[in-house]
Amino acid sequence: AAGLDFIALTEHNSTSVYPELRALQAYYDTLLVLPGREITTFQGHANVFGVTSPLPFQLGSARAPTLDAVLDAVEAEGGLLSINHPGMPSGEACMGCGWTAPIPDCRRITAVEIANGGGLRLTGSAEGPLSGLPFWESLLDRGCRVTGIAGSDNHDPDSRNGGQPPVGRPATVIYAAELSQPAILEGLRRGRVFVDLGAPAGASVDLKVASGKVRAGMGETLRVWGGAPLRLAAAVSGLPEGTVEFVAGGGGNPISRTPAPIRGLSEVTAELRPAPGLKWVRADVRGPDGRLLLIGNPVYLKN
Repeated sequence: AAGLDFIALTEHNSTSVYPELRALQAYYDTLLVLPGREITTFQGHANVFGVTSPLPFQLGSARAPTLDAVLDAVEAEGGLLSINHPGMPSGEACMGCGWTAPIPDCRRITAVEIANGGGLRLTGSAEGPLSGLPFWESLLDRGCRVTGIAGSDNHDPDSRNGGQPPVGRPATVIYAAELSQPAILEGLRRGRVFVDLGAPAGASVDLKVASGKVRAGMGETLRVWGGAPLRLAAAVSGLPEGTVEFVAGGGGNPISRTPAPIRGLSEVTAELRPAPGLKWVRADVRGPDGRLLLIGNPVYLKN
């Protein structure tokens, strides 16, 4: 009913659900059911996609003294890990909900949940006090290639009391070669992804950035030549009005935001003169009321 092509079901730490998921898939011809796991620790939560084997989750114990031990087990099974709702509070307010675990090697983190259904329900915005955007952008500023994704985080899809965020809002939209688990996971790894926070059906955003005669798309790396301006082109569909906001950061530079009106255009363009050490640029889309609707993933910049 939500119009989804795939859904990841992520039980907390347990593996007992997977036989049920395999049986469930037979009832859906066009909906892909992805096996997932929410690794729940006192130092943060993380979703693991594509793994059905048992995993260590007792972070800080002998079984998993550091995050690397968890990542070793995930990677050995061909899965990937995404940090969940890092902007949530932790401690007594919400034990282990916010992310506090050290990340010694961010190259091993595939994704970060930048928008969470629970946070949207509580604050009404992906930019509110529970937002995962600042955490994600701090990793991007470090030079980490981490894909921004979303999760509805619905714990009771049959709920009728309105206490749970609706399944599929926010949603992760992935440019994938086909509707299969390997293709979806590869799309996440490549960063060909944008986040839909509740835009009209069919709305989308993509980004191309050019430097000289060289061009790169969302999730790719662009070598920046000299001090020439970067030419930014955001392809937008399904939104005749609103604003594309080109967001850039890294290298100790404050995050910059360059707005450009949509006004019925299918391609919105701008120029950006790169500051020294600039590491990334992405395209977000806001509605006519200024509300953030779509969040694009970065084109990574290399000097």
